[in-house]
Amino acid sequence: MPCAVQHGAETKGSEVTTRFSLAELADMLGAPLPSVRRAVERLAERGELTAESFQFAGHTWRIAPSDVKRVQDELASVLADPLAGSTARQVRVKRVTRVQAQDQIVERDGESGDHRRSEGD
Repeated sequence: MPCAVQHGAETKGSEVTTRFSLAELADMLGAPLPSVRRAVERLAERGELTAESFQFAGHTWRIAPSDVKRVQDELASVLADPLAGSTARQVRVKRVTRVQAQDQIVERDGESGDHRRSEGD
């Protein structure tokens, strides 16, 4: 359900402007939330969102209905190349396997070339 946001000086009477959260937008567009966030942030960085769409509290967005088509178009490019501009941290997992070998000493028996193994202490 869209969030209705009312601006004091911008509204006349009981006019209310509808804006969508990122979760609502992701649900409407049938896309993962991180991809929708990335599309909105790309548009914002390029200054392509209208003044009716805004970010508050450092991370929460309210998107105006007039920007939904722009977000949808940008989302297509984000989904086409999911690694471009990814802000997700990639973690490299390194598995260490330790094998304890028994100490073995190989002795040569003179010139004959016979090998004799003996366990070390």
